Amino acid sequence: MAVRFPDRVFDVGIAEQHAVTSAAGLAMGGCHPVVAVYATFLNRAFDQVLMDVALHQLPVTFVLDRAGITGPDGPSHHGMWDLSILAPVPGMRVAAPRDAARLRELLREAVAVSDGPTALRLPKATTGADIEALVRMDGLDILHRSTRRPLDVLLVCVGATAPATLEAARRLEEAEGIGSTVVDPRWAIPVNSALLHLAARHRLAVTIEDNTRTGGFGTLLAHACTDAAITTPVHNIGLPRAFVPQGTRTGLLAQTGLGPAGITETVLHVRAALTTYGLTPSQATSRHAEASMTTDLGMPDPPPTTPERRQTRQIHVGDVPVGGGAPVSVQTMTTTLTADVDATLQQIAEVTAAGCDIVRVAVPSQDDADALPAIAARSPIPVIADIHIQPRYVFAAIDAGCAAVRVNPGNIKKFDDKVAEIAQAASAAGVPIRIGVNAGSLDPRLLARHGAATPQALAESALWECALFEEHGFRDIKIAVKHHDPMTMVAANRILAEQCDYPLHLGVTEAGPAFQGSVKSAVAFAVLLADGIGDTIRVSLSAHPVEQVKAAFDGFPHPLRVAVMGCVVNGPGEAREADLGVSSGNGKGQIFVHGKVVATVPENKIVDTPLEHALRLTEPGDEQPTEAPVP
Repeated sequence: MAVRFPDRVFDVGIAEQHAVTSAAGLAMGGCHPVVAVYATFLNRAFDQVLMDVALHQLPVTFVLDRAGITGPDGPSHHGMWDLSILAPVPGMRVAAPRDAARLRELLREAVAVSDGPTALRLPKATTGADIEALVRMDGLDILHRSTRRPLDVLLVCVGATAPATLEAARRLEEAEGIGSTVVDPRWAIPVNSALLHLAARHRLAVTIEDNTRTGGFGTLLAHACTDAAITTPVHNIGLPRAFVPQGTRTGLLAQTGLGPAGITETVLHVRAALTTYGLTPSQATSRHAEASMTTDLGMPDPPPTTPERRQTRQIHVGDVPVGGGAPVSVQTMTTTLTADVDATLQQIAEVTAAGCDIVRVAVPSQDDADALPAIAARSPIPVIADIHIQPRYVFAAIDAGCAAVRVNPGNIKKFDDKVAEIAQAASAAGVPIRIGVNAGSLDPRLLARHGAATPQALAESALWECALFEEHGFRDIKIAVKHHDPMTMVAANRILAEQCDYPLHLGVTEAGPAFQGSVKSAVAFAVLLADGIGDTIRVSLSAHPVEQVKAAFDGFPHPLRVAVMGCVVNGPGEAREADLGVSSGNGKGQIFVHGKVVATVPENKIVDTPLEHALRLTEPGDEQPTEAPVP
């Protein structure tokens, strides 16, 4: 490089302090200098990094050669402290590429940063072939996600520890039956907030880094989880607080517990220890929502036991058990054109990374049907084909290897005449059928009999179609009865729960935008799941499918005390202790924030207006009430 660019490369020998100060001067002059230095030798220039570069938010990139275990260079050259030393530096960003492709990628990202210093960890030797991600989600690379449920361990690999971590994940799943997600944060410092979402979805988080355990990436993630009230245990696998001797890189990694065997053994040990000392990984995750309630609402403690689940027959959608006591699984539906295989698979990878268990794709055309074999073969989670209008696409989906087929008998031509043929094909392939019923496609005969899409009409329609399949000996069925009104949907599913033993999929149609739709779905889901009814769920939103998956897992993240009264006279007094209050009478409703009247609205706005104020109350700075005149 010095030969090719003689006017842009300066060799300062081992004068690291001079190198950093010179880089600071160049940055002040409008350049973006790159300082190539051994990771362990940058320690000698910490004062200059902190005071000359970081203090002035200068764009300087440090390429840390020999980061991590170097091998034969010996204890003085192992770059095993850089993450710990650079972590406290304000504004410092540290990237850890896992392979050569990511090194080039992250170097480009680093030199594009203009508001502060960056650093890039560079191992001494090649780390093997490039490792492609399943999907990039919010800056994180998801390298592996087990199909086992529930997901047990989140493995966060820093840089060159990726190959060993992936091998450990394989061993955990194949030998121990432990499902895991492997994620590469790419940028180790600062901690990406998306990691917190992933940590909360797992029973245990384990970080793997070729840096000392003291003050490194694992420490940062543990602090971030604590600050976010996430109680998922975080365990760090890293280098010991000792000098590491000379040796081969592979041998030293194995000796320090950073090889596949060491990672596997540590994960098993930590899981066993959590159970031994009275905190199982599942308890940690289940307490996440409780721990995040930072405001004392004066509410009773949750019941010590979960509701007794409704007993149903069990089906398998791919490798995901549904019903029969299996965990409630989360579904979503892609919004891409199914015929666009790459776009559809990309979206499936994104929802998989967010925690989705089963995905549905629409098949309205022959082009979509033709794409199903590739999608079903490459999808990391089971695919359900959603069939409308043309019954021939049912057979195409079965032949394509889809894990299940969803049919809505009300909008498929002469569906009842095709039941025998469909039952035979599905039975031969071992493919379950999901029978979907909603108000918009209810059989006209049932509408005429009941006068509207009542809960009774919806349940009767679903049971009628099930009976047709039963006549042909087919019972691998899941029922989905939906309605835009949560209470109608609840009533219909209660009827089904009493009259059949098929697993039930829960969903509210036309739920709306993210906030409104989440609230409507939560109303229905809470009622039914509290009664032990429901085996799969989908939050239908007019939003990206990833948001649907997140909504299915998340509660409302900002606890509010809400008072709802039926008396305008006593409303202000009774609502004084609440964050948000509503009182109604004479066709009007008064809205209170922190005990003060902020709006008087007509009766048809009594639901929407408080929701708007609730959303404002969750925004930074909170909502400060302005008293409104009472008419």
